[in-house]
Amino acid sequence: PDGLVGIITHNQEIWALGTESTQVFTDTGNATAPLRPNPSIVIPKGCIEQATIATLDTDLFWVGDDEVVYRATGAQFQPDGQCRRDA
Repeated sequence: PDGLVGIITHNQEIWALGTESTQVFTDTGNATAPLRPNPSIVIPKGCIEQATIATLDTDLFWVGDDEVVYRATGAQFQPDGQCRRDA
């Protein structure tokens, strides 16, 4: 429902990072409905900017809408640090 900031593949799933939340989609293999939301992975944190989305090894990182750096390892996510933006 919130605005889309960026999309990235992570652990063979598609992560859609919005302004207020992050939703994960799974490939169904069905030509008429190729993706379905993974209801077990809904993250109540959005992304501040597409340029902050990155991967390192098997982890996904992004700066959240609250300016906290988040790390997703598999389906688990956690804060990883504070971001400081200079004006």
